[in-house]
Amino acid sequence: MEPSALLAPYLQLGFGGLAIALMTLVVWLVKTFVATINSHNTTLVQITKETTEEIGKNTAAIASSFDRVHDVHERQLKTMQDTKDELFKRPCIVKAESK
Repeated sequence: MEPSALLAPYLQLGFGGLAIALMTLVVWLVKTFVATINSHNTTLVQITKETTEEIGKNTAAIASSFDRVHDVHERQLKTMQDTKDELFKRPCIVKAESK
């Protein structure tokens, strides 16, 4: 009897066992990868929500600052306009002195 004929069933079983072990490893790695991706997606969604809330707060603060600045600007323009109107109501001193 040839030695290769005696070992053939054991070699076939060994390759079959190795294939099953490798397939199990691949399935485990894929499951682990998918679980990791899902947990990172959950974390990413949470971070995105928090960032969106902060951007909303910052936008509201900027809008409120703009409103305050706009009000101050309007008051300054009104004061300047009133001052200009008051100055135009007064007579010109230069014309009076040169006559």
